[in-house]
Amino acid sequence: MRVFASYRRQRNLPGLWWSATTGQHIGYEPWLERDHVMLLDFDPAVVGISSQPFWLFWSAANGRPLSHAPDYFARRENGTGVVVDCRPAERRRPRDVAKFEATGAACAEVGWEFRLLGAPDAVVVRNVRWPAGYRHPGTGRRRPPRSCGRCSPNRCR
Repeated sequence: MRVFASYRRQRNLPGLWWSATTGQHIGYEPWLERDHVMLLDFDPAVVGISSQPFWLFWSAANGRPLSHAPDYFARRENGTGVVVDCRPAERRRPRDVAKFEATGAACAEVGWEFRLLGAPDAVVVRNVRWPAGYRHPGTGRRRPPRSCGRCSPNRCR
């Protein structure tokens, strides 16, 4: 729903994570999001992941319009959904907490789980990051070549 901006002297480092679950790249803004999408990608119950999946719009108690785009939506193989927001506990301002609470309430209404995640365990991240690099199809695992649609699969590489 949003485009990840990139500019000089940017404080966060946006990028794309190759997801073995979806077979395509998934965007992230800070590295905290990258770590969490990497962990979602390794969860065997997750069959789909989307970055910045939707916008929520509502009105505050004073009538002021508010909006929020969660960081990720993950679909589990049993059909349930998980909405994920990533923010370190020390960086959660009251305005952000109100948005996270509203997101959690909206998720509860439709039967989705909501997770507000801070920094994951550093040891777990290190132990997952290394093998994650070998999940990309270009790392030696042979898969049948995909056709570009203009030529036969045996010639399109």
